[in-house]
Amino acid sequence: MTARTAEVAVFAGIRGPARTFSYLVPDGLDLLPGHLVRVGLGQRAVSGVVVALDGAAGDRELRPVDALVHPSPLLRAHQLALATWIAERYRCGLADAVRAMVPPALASRARSAGLASARGERTEAI
Repeated sequence: MTARTAEVAVFAGIRGPARTFSYLVPDGLDLLPGHLVRVGLGQRAVSGVVVALDGAAGDRELRPVDALVHPSPLLRAHQLALATWIAERYRCGLADAVRAMVPPALASRARSAGLASARGERTEAI
């Protein structure tokens, strides 16, 4: 079975073009575009939204998605398409456009509440 990858718009204050980061989807974790996830970026853990899924990781070494923050996708396909359009049209980061669509209570929950990890364990927020 080929490893799946997720393109994640991370909420890390990264300025610039509408860019995403690729992460490995662990076996048993059912991710969909629009899911709010926790991922590693450098030495820190950050939240982000899955904007796309890819079929294969290829030869790339990728970090795995650490945790699923909310069991249901927060954004639908048309909202992700709108966020992409906003990022391209106004030359802002894709994560900035996506974050504007995430309900504030869930965005703060990603930072402060316990998270359901990809392994089914409970992970303390960072």
